[in-house]
Amino acid sequence: MQDVSAEEIDRIFSVNVRGVFLSYKYAANQMIKQGKGGKLIAASSIGGFKLQKLLTPYCATKVSWTRDTKQLYLELYVMLLPLVCRPWT
Repeated sequence: MQDVSAEEIDRIFSVNVRGVFLSYKYAANQMIKQGKGGKLIAASSIGGFKLQKLLTPYCATKVSWTRDTKQLYLELYVMLLPLVCRPWT
């Protein structure tokens, strides 16, 4: 962790958190627009559940998505959009 630059952390979070969030956002918007619902399949990594040596920034992003997927499920469920949540099952 001591050898990871702030720029590298920003890049990892940009791809693994921001990128996934925006992908789900635009997919959900399209499903709402079509009025038929649909399914978003949340995929993550074992890094969100199990400690991994020398991968702290990466695993932090996976922990984020483990939690964010549950929140996303609650928000989309209200709109009757099914979301398949597999990271913790």
